[in-house]
Amino acid sequence: MEAAAGDGASERGAGPPLELYPSKLSVGVMLLAGLVLLAIGGTLLAKQIAGTAGDEPIWAPIVIVVMAGVLLALMVPMALAPRPILVADARGLHYLPRLGKGESFAWEELAAVGWVRAGKHSGFGLWMRDREQYVAAQPGWQKPFFQLGRAFGRPERRLSVMADRAAATAFAQQIAAHYPVEAR
Repeated sequence: MEAAAGDGASERGAGPPLELYPSKLSVGVMLLAGLVLLAIGGTLLAKQIAGTAGDEPIWAPIVIVVMAGVLLALMVPMALAPRPILVADARGLHYLPRLGKGESFAWEELAAVGWVRAGKHSGFGLWMRDREQYVAAQPGWQKPFFQLGRAFGRPERRLSVMADRAAATAFAQQIAAHYPVEAR
């Protein structure tokens, strides 16, 4: 049994590209939330314009409509043109968010990957091989948070992927089967 595991470990590192997409259910729920916010904000704004809203502040419906617009601007492209948020290939693990800067992690940096949940927040966790080196490379104001996370057993990095637990766990297991990291 150990020989078989050893043989599989020697083959790891040259696996096929693997991709994790955001959950269609999550994207759909967020689209629905955006549409509901747009309807509420639009109704309140129409009442303000018509003068039937009483003494309610004008900024409230405007804020609701702007929030709905931002949410829809983010979710409509995800629904119409889905693309992977995480890609694992021979070079490493690549985080490709729609907004913001993407990141890449070489397999030599990663010890383990897997689904993590902390309170109401969940995501795809990355545990580093050399935690101290990774923490030292972060901005000084973040270092106390890493120390606190270590006390609670949290990973060094948690990526927001909008994928459900089953999909993220299966993705981590696929990664562990093909690349030199452990699935948690």
